[in-house]
Amino acid sequence: MTTNMQAKPSKATMSKNTTSSEPALCRFYFQNQQCRYGSSCRFSHEAPKEGMTRVEILSMIPCPYYARGVCSYGDDCELLHQQQQNHEGGPTKFSLYNRKHKSKKKVEEEEEVIDTTCGICLENVYNTQHKQFGLLSCCNHIFCHTCLMEWRCRSSEISSSSRRVCPTCREPSNYVIPSHTFPTNPSQKLDIVQNYKQKCSTIPCRKFVNGKLGSCPFGRDCFYAHQDESGVDVKDRDKTMQELFEERERHRNRNRRNNRDSDLDMIAETLMMMALQRQFLRGERRPRRGQAIDDDDDDGDDASFGIDDMYFNSFQWVTQVTKMVYPCQCINFSRPWVPLTVMKTIHSMMVVMMTILCHRWRIWMTILCHRWRIWMTILCHRWRIWMTILCHRWRI
Repeated sequence: MTTNMQAKPSKATMSKNTTSSEPALCRFYFQNQQCRYGSSCRFSHEAPKEGMTRVEILSMIPCPYYARGVCSYGDDCELLHQQQQNHEGGPTKFSLYNRKHKSKKKVEEEEEVIDTTCGICLENVYNTQHKQFGLLSCCNHIFCHTCLMEWRCRSSEISSSSRRVCPTCREPSNYVIPSHTFPTNPSQKLDIVQNYKQKCSTIPCRKFVNGKLGSCPFGRDCFYAHQDESGVDVKDRDKTMQELFEERERHRNRNRRNNRDSDLDMIAETLMMMALQRQFLRGERRPRRGQAIDDDDDDGDDASFGIDDMYFNSFQWVTQVTKMVYPCQCINFSRPWVPLTVMKTIHSMMVVMMTILCHRWRIWMTILCHRWRIWMTILCHRWRIWMTILCHRWRI
């Protein structure tokens, strides 16, 4: 062998590999059980022999950093420094195999994968802790899976539509696919997505509760299995994620309208009670002391004191306000109730008037407080001057 190989006696396994005709192991297939090159990969996809230790297996995997020219571990690197053993000396079986199957294009693509940098943390994905990419459905930008999930799960102050987009191009993406390799073409990306979906389809969904359709927010688009109590997958019966989102929005809007109408009804009842109390305090229908209370319905029951008439008379002021608001609309107040539209109009007018009054009250209070502070400052200043003069005269 070469003198360069003799200068590194610490890597005993390298000398063993140089005499072997077997190709080096593919590190992607060894780590992830998959390789984007498939059968055309120039490295071996065969499982290591039984009885081999971890150190021996790693010594058969080529070091990607040494292939680029620099390896920070040097002689202590556990991986195979492949180019070093073929850099000098005559051609061996292993070097002939590499020369035959080595492709410059594949080397450049491999270096491109190694040099991938996350668009969020600006670190090389293979240098991170998990060494996992986060693939988006909308684009091919490179991100760490951990960084991307943290970015999409930010605080609730940001809307979900702003979080579920690509941080770079702002295109919406409904899902994130974890992958240990980054695809270089759409077909490879499609294979990774299909393999991930097939793997997740065997796992029961945690958000699908008791076989209830619509309990999972992703619906039919969920990657996990939606099984009922009998274990049958019922995902096809569920709605899509967009349909479930629109249904939830309609439900929220309906609840808001119901709450608003209930508030208006409560305000209308309060106004009616205030009008009744106002009419009663005026004494228009108040009986004299010692006089029996007689009603207008000749049913022999004197417990009522003409509540219908008093109820109608108490809303004469509502008629005047309504005529001012709707001068061309004829509203009949002969019935002992007021239309809800009238009460809504009165409520809106009262809110506007109260807002104006409160705003003016705040302005006047601010002016008064400011003037009061100025006068108090002047008085205190004058009081100090007079006290100084008096003390000075007293001393004299």
